[in-house]
Amino acid sequence: MGAKDQSFFVRIAFSNEPIDTGWMEPGIVRWGTGSTDTYLVKFIPPTTHTINCDEVGSLTVPLPAMVFVGKGLKYWVWAIQEQEFTPQAPAFHVPLPNVYSSGQVCWGVNEPPAANGLSINHTWNLFISSIFTNHLTISKSQKYRKDIRQQLLKLHKRCRRATYPVSDLVPIGNQKSVAMLVQEILDEPIA
Repeated sequence: MGAKDQSFFVRIAFSNEPIDTGWMEPGIVRWGTGSTDTYLVKFIPPTTHTINCDEVGSLTVPLPAMVFVGKGLKYWVWAIQEQEFTPQAPAFHVPLPNVYSSGQVCWGVNEPPAANGLSINHTWNLFISSIFTNHLTISKSQKYRKDIRQQLLKLHKRCRRATYPVSDLVPIGNQKSVAMLVQEILDEPIA
């Protein structure tokens, strides 16, 4: 009997145990537990955000819809072109610095809490209100491939623009969907 079979029988043995998430925070579109960690997927609708860039200051800019994923102490963020969440939506690089090409957030000196239903909004606010530096700024804009901050500065100066130009977003991989990226995270081996 393999580990997968043992896991199956353990689940059956405890299948009468109630599971209650409690009241979910707005925007939570998926929640689960794996063998080691809790994970959540949060949808952030397109809206205007005020972000802090260390070299340019405070910018008020429209940002596209985003998907924020937490698993354990790791977090990822991607953009989507749609106004509403759909798991099959193609994922794009979020047009912000401090995010790796995989979408994983680089926290710098910030320490995010473990992902759970009570911490996800706090963690999102920690990310979006953090100071965005000159790190990880390339290949996040079709027009400004060398530095996404140029696009953000342009959008800030055009304060009348209500939406992010989604045609400027750069796809992740070969048009990977949000569902595919989340599954890759869930399939990661235990470190």
